[in-house]
Amino acid sequence: LTELDMSRWQRRDAIGALASGHARLREINLARCTGSVNDAHILSITRHSPLLEKVDFSHNELVTDEGLFSLASNCHRLRAVHLNCCFRITDVGLSSLLMATQRKAGSSIGGIGNGTACSQLTELGLKRLVDIDKALNVLLYASEDTDPGIPHIQKVNAKSLSNVPADTWTQLLAPSLLTVLELKLGETAVDFAAIVEQGLAGDSEGVCNLKVLDLSWNDEVDEDSVCQVVERSPQLETLKLRACETLGTRAVIAAALSCLNLKKINVARCNHVSDAAVVALAQHCSRLRDVNVAWSDCGVAGAAALLGMCRELTHLSISGCKTITQEGIEAAVVSHPALRWVDASWVNAISESAARAFVAQRKASAPNVSLEVVDYYNESAR
Repeated sequence: LTELDMSRWQRRDAIGALASGHARLREINLARCTGSVNDAHILSITRHSPLLEKVDFSHNELVTDEGLFSLASNCHRLRAVHLNCCFRITDVGLSSLLMATQRKAGSSIGGIGNGTACSQLTELGLKRLVDIDKALNVLLYASEDTDPGIPHIQKVNAKSLSNVPADTWTQLLAPSLLTVLELKLGETAVDFAAIVEQGLAGDSEGVCNLKVLDLSWNDEVDEDSVCQVVERSPQLETLKLRACETLGTRAVIAAALSCLNLKKINVARCNHVSDAAVVALAQHCSRLRDVNVAWSDCGVAGAAALLGMCRELTHLSISGCKTITQEGIEAAVVSHPALRWVDASWVNAISESAARAFVAQRKASAPNVSLEVVDYYNESAR
């Protein structure tokens, strides 16, 4: 056995027996286990599985620094570490674990021999860890002979990791800006302009490999920097800019013209996203499945374009878009082949009766395709 997925496992008493003793195990996922994985489970697993490369213990509130000490002591091949929402973890435990990801060039994995230390991390999930501010310095100062950064990193989830200084993020992420696949930095103290300036320095044509970019709730993010990255990211599939008050129409237009594979976009509560920008998004990004343009200037034209041109669309939020009318979108909502959910809360024209009319017509025309519509008062009609 080399891979084991027990995420959302419901029998906590069986975790140790089932997950332990696999000498060739390389990947294990124990995220969101009912009752929580604890440090004893981690010790039991890691002492028999020294080849582990990828671990996910996210959303287990009983995991503490002791569990990370076990990982650091027993597993020297770690590349991917996901500890999202493990709220009891502190700098002490995470520092120990990150030290275990350091490799010596020219030595065997986990060896101590001579050479230059660098991190082999490819994935790092630290979402909402409240007692972390200095541990990431381990990755900056592992060796005086190497440049700071995480050279092989592909996925970073640091949402709400608010205590880490912006300069630390700049030094860690700028070197891999062109190669990283996922950056989830919502509600994080990052200086995105500095990351972009250093990451793209001297490279006027380099293409970014980004598939996911989340800068939500960063209310001072620089629009020029966001546009630079978006325009160089043709593989981008998810773009989340919710409540970035310095961003607006320009960022949406950049995504529309450059990210033709976009599947999910959230620009709710950005600064004046125009109806024309939403129309452009629909015209160029026909594979969109989830769109949130809440409290924007999206009107009937933008909503109708999304519904008419994006035939894979399943979720649409037009909450607070005051100029949208029932007559302007009713036929498109009812006839859409994939649409499952529409949030029209705070849209004056979408009353309870209007929402119920949408659902009733869908049931009559396509009874096997469910539809939920949230009306002005935030009540759901199904």
